[in-house]
Amino acid sequence: MKILAEDIRSVREHLRNATTTPWFAYDRELDSVQVGDIYFFLSQQQAIDSQKEMQEIGIAQNILPVQAVRNSIKESVGLASVLRRHGSIELDHKQLINEQKALDNAYFIEKVRDIMEHFDWSVVQYDPSDAFNENRSPEDAAEFERLDWFMDEVTWMYDCHPDVQHDIESLLKTYWKGQPMEVHIEKILNNKSNNMNADNLKYIQDQLLNLGFGEGLNSQLERQMKEGLPEFQLNASHEFGRDKMEAVLHFKKSDKQDADRYFFNTYDATLQKEGESLKQRFYINNKGQSVTFKESCNLLNGRSVFKKLTPKEGAAYEAWVKLDFSNRDESGNAKLQPYNNNYGFDLKEAVARLPFKELNFSDETQTLMASLEKGNRVGVMLVKGKGEQEVFIEANPRLKTMNMYDKEGQKMFYPAAKQEVKYGQAPADQKKLEAQELTNDVKEKKKDLLPKKTQTNGLLEKKATRKAKGQRIA
Repeated sequence: MKILAEDIRSVREHLRNATTTPWFAYDRELDSVQVGDIYFFLSQQQAIDSQKEMQEIGIAQNILPVQAVRNSIKESVGLASVLRRHGSIELDHKQLINEQKALDNAYFIEKVRDIMEHFDWSVVQYDPSDAFNENRSPEDAAEFERLDWFMDEVTWMYDCHPDVQHDIESLLKTYWKGQPMEVHIEKILNNKSNNMNADNLKYIQDQLLNLGFGEGLNSQLERQMKEGLPEFQLNASHEFGRDKMEAVLHFKKSDKQDADRYFFNTYDATLQKEGESLKQRFYINNKGQSVTFKESCNLLNGRSVFKKLTPKEGAAYEAWVKLDFSNRDESGNAKLQPYNNNYGFDLKEAVARLPFKELNFSDETQTLMASLEKGNRVGVMLVKGKGEQEVFIEANPRLKTMNMYDKEGQKMFYPAAKQEVKYGQAPADQKKLEAQELTNDVKEKKKDLLPKKTQTNGLLEKKATRKAKGQRIA
């Protein structure tokens, strides 16, 4: 889950006052939560009461303790640097995820207990074939629908969530033992109709979370896997700043006989940008790192991402990768152009060519480097004399340098790597590569950096002109 902070001060204030607002809630279906979507409560009970009220109108909420979130942020990257430099706070730590799941499970068990209290189990009998009985009264039909939904939910939760199996079994035996519904206890506890593997479900859910698709697709994923279809797709969308991204996620069941495992194989990412759509298929690497949803956005924007690559043959290696839109495969996908460690690009050295304020603090430097490796265009403070200027930088491994932009997105001059000079000349290939990449704007900005003509320079030009005309030089 990611909290997108439109108003960083508001989030900071809430976190700072953790002793007075120890719990907060947000919509479970959202994988990105803005400040206005967060509800703060003075106690856990208030948060639970709100969760119940929202459930009645069809909105499922997650609740988390503010203090745990606050401590988690502090331990991971430093609260101060995150709030000052980034528009989002990442919450993907196992402690918080497990705590959230525990709260969800506790809520479900409480809901089951409430429903158990609703029925008079001494007279209730359930027969799935009654769904086709047209002679029932509207009241009986409504009651059957409620019972049918309840049986489906309990069976599904028991199959998919091992953490609640003991509690569900206890409730079934408490309310149904010795009643007409007793025959259904073993059917639920030993259900064979649903071949979905709970471990397989959790594995894919963790994949979605780690790849930046959040938890908003979990319900759809569980439903689709329960259907047992050979393959299915899920749709996701997200806005990263001004970039609108869409994705189609592809899942396929194992081809092996009697196999009940699904695999998340690929996703098709689409970037909607300036009236055009840029598309690319990304493959899920179960042996190594896969491209996250945010990284796919950066790649489609033409930026480079640092990844650990695992080829079909040979050892894994780390490299910067960039989409080569001029070189596509038979399916129309741009091929990945890698720049491994032997290529010679040193991110830390490249960033250090200019005096950025963040380099004065170890935690901010670490955060900056990690963000650049993900292919982000990162805002930093350029120190200029006694003043500062906010600029944005991104890695350019191909030229072994950085790209830098001002607030308006105009490209700015960035010092090239220091070259080894031999016989008074820099390497020709590097000079050719740099000249090829420079834009007109950069050329103009570089001209501004040259020394202005002085009176001496003008005199030298006049002498050169006279010499060319054959005139005597005084």
